[in-house]
Amino acid sequence: MGFRKSYVFGGIIGLVIVLTGTAWGQLERVSVFKGVEFPFDFKSGETIIQKGRYDLEVCYSKSDTSFLYFLRLMRSGKYLYEIPGERIEYPALTIQDLMKDPKIPNGPTIRIKKIPESNLINIIFESGKTGNMPFEKAFFRVEEVKK
Repeated sequence: MGFRKSYVFGGIIGLVIVLTGTAWGQLERVSVFKGVEFPFDFKSGETIIQKGRYDLEVCYSKSDTSFLYFLRLMRSGKYLYEIPGERIEYPALTIQDLMKDPKIPNGPTIRIKKIPESNLINIIFESGKTGNMPFEKAFFRVEEVKK
């Protein structure tokens, strides 16, 4: 009876360790940007984010052949909201072509670009040519809230 309980308890502990390791392995931080100014209120889903200065954290999750990107908004080290994003493929076919491309920044960058004649805004992330995940690019789309 004691052996069976120990075996079951050990199996439960092992399952918890595997599931926890899997969850941690699925979402990885790529870059952090401190004090990014948003000069407008914007909406993602039903959540409205007030204009102001935020710290941004770009994270990704990889499953088989697809990448999922997330942009986390933070203030004072607290997560406020997470915006899902999409990966953008670079047109170059080889690493050598990517290294020579002057349009790709050397380090991580984030740009905020308003789409003309609409209230949509793209937040564009590029990991650059170096770092833990070179040559990654993603965008996060939000909607500007007009007052």
